[in-house]
Amino acid sequence: MNKLRGEIKVTIEDTEYTLSSNFEAIMEAEDHLGIGLPAASLRGIKGHFGLKDTVSVIYGGLIGSGIRKYTFMKLGEIIRKAGGITSDFPITAVKLMAKMCSTEEVEQAEKKPEADPSS
Repeated sequence: MNKLRGEIKVTIEDTEYTLSSNFEAIMEAEDHLGIGLPAASLRGIKGHFGLKDTVSVIYGGLIGSGIRKYTFMKLGEIIRKAGGITSDFPITAVKLMAKMCSTEEVEQAEKKPEADPSS
């Protein structure tokens, strides 16, 4: 694991993996989140970070590391069975998301009004 490259460890089904915060990881996470990571970070700060957010970020980190052992749905089920948002997975997801986002991007997102998801 290289903290300077934005990598963190996660244990899934008794196997330790290194999650990456590279471009591929970011694109995968944003695709599943349906919003950019700075906006997702703000959602988390406001206490609206749920199971799908957790799975999206961890799944992105796995894909970015070249680990394609789990489907999105399978990973979600594993995290749900481990306690979902009450497990350690959301903390791991938030730490990885922080590595994926620069402070500048989050500050810019804070200045922009939130988009209405119904429009």
